[in-house]
Amino acid sequence: MRRGEFYTEIDIIDMVRAGNRSLVLNEDDRITDVARERALKEGINIGRPPSEAAKRPVYQAPAMAKASRPSSPSTTGRRGEIHQRVRKAVQSKLGDSVDAQMIDDIIRRVLDQLGIH
Repeated sequence: MRRGEFYTEIDIIDMVRAGNRSLVLNEDDRITDVARERALKEGINIGRPPSEAAKRPVYQAPAMAKASRPSSPSTTGRRGEIHQRVRKAVQSKLGDSVDAQMIDDIIRRVLDQLGIH
């Protein structure tokens, strides 16, 4: 069994000094939050190798389903609170570069899979 690498801020600083601009994390690799923040600050791209599932489109909303759904999630109860918090966090990271309806649909799907009602 492969033992994953553990990346710290020092590793990121060393990468910058060596001129590396990207880091590919395998499934067992880990990176500290401080290292991730430093990498973002330094402009280092962090990613994972594509899997077969990742090569397929993640989401394709049917035109009718997209048009019939409300643009904002329900704001009542625990599920609504979690939905709003996740949506706000995603929007703060991605800005308006991603369709808000798609974000809502993905959050709903994840909440359903987690059994959060």
